[in-house]
Amino acid sequence: MKNLLFAWTFAILALFAASNSYAQTQIETKVGLSLFDMNWVDGGQNIDIKMATGILLGAKIDFGLSDHLKLSTGLEVIQKGGDVRQFDTVYFRPNYLQIPVQLYYRQGGFFAGAGPYLGIGLGGRFKYLDNGKTYNFPLTWSADQDAIYQRVDIGGTLEAGYQLRKIRVTASYGFSMVNNASAMFRDENKVHHKNFGISLGYVWGKNPVKIALPVQLIAKAGLNIADMDINTNGKDIDIKTTPGFVVGTTAEFSLSRKLGLGLGLELSQKGGIREDLDTTYYYPIYLQFPVQLFFHHGGFFVGAGPYLGVGIGGSVNTRAMRSILIEQAEFNNTPRASFRRLDVGAGLEVGYQFGRFLTSASYSLSLSNNAPELYGDALNIRHRVFGISLGYVFKKKQE
Repeated sequence: MKNLLFAWTFAILALFAASNSYAQTQIETKVGLSLFDMNWVDGGQNIDIKMATGILLGAKIDFGLSDHLKLSTGLEVIQKGGDVRQFDTVYFRPNYLQIPVQLYYRQGGFFAGAGPYLGIGLGGRFKYLDNGKTYNFPLTWSADQDAIYQRVDIGGTLEAGYQLRKIRVTASYGFSMVNNASAMFRDENKVHHKNFGISLGYVWGKNPVKIALPVQLIAKAGLNIADMDINTNGKDIDIKTTPGFVVGTTAEFSLSRKLGLGLGLELSQKGGIREDLDTTYYYPIYLQFPVQLFFHHGGFFVGAGPYLGVGIGGSVNTRAMRSILIEQAEFNNTPRASFRRLDVGAGLEVGYQFGRFLTSASYSLSLSNNAPELYGDALNIRHRVFGISLGYVFKKKQE
């Protein structure tokens, strides 16, 4: 969790530093109301969840990319959960620190945006009514045997609103894209948060009409050659490489004629092949957020920096005799989990840009242990990926 907070804090501070030096920005502080409930499926049966109300507080920073486009990120404190009233009345009130990244379109005072978010559970209450008595308990998270929710919530948001001078009114809708049930319950339960928000904000700073910092937007796709460094009880496990894919986009902000700051969003397939009594093929897929500092000389470039990866899917295939068993990749602390959901690491990239096209080779290495927490120090897994990709520059920076 410390590595997670460090990586996201580094990325946000880098955005602040770039904006303060080179770009016009807006900073919004806001307060509002969160109307929330959950999609909860228990053993295939939908649980009836009643909507409840809570708080929404936050601060965001907007970066103008063009006359109509802006990129936004920030920090929010939001309450989620819902009420169950089938037998006894049960109230769920988890609180999250949420980090959204959104792309907005603006026309006059109207605006609309969408993007992903990362939520980190900070606390909350769980209480229920039984025969007229109220029992109130603090929420615990993730690996705790009494935990209800996973600590990390990953999802998407949609927003629309209107800005009149310094005042901004916003309506939003957020939804979880991962199962928020804790390890104890997630075999039978699937829990996804939903929340509708209304907020009133005050805007500090100038209108971000157009960014002053030159930027180029790059889309890329390529091939991953992945394996893993696995050590169990001091013994190294032999893992063979396996091919995978990488697709993504990068916004590179020019800090000087030769230096650039790249902020990316990628889908990256990792894993490897373990040959034992049976042969197991690991194909986990991660949503990855790299932050890289680039050096350019002519068309050549080299970049390096940290990344944060979030496991979102994939498969684990086992070949025994003449049959192949294909299972969905599981993360965190489920009994069938193969990996921890969060992967924190670093990467190196070198390449050449010719006109609007570029080609690059990259290498990335996990700095965190990707084995599920329930194994403790007995098992260590670190992803290693060599990649080759081809990119297209949609918006080329001005020389």
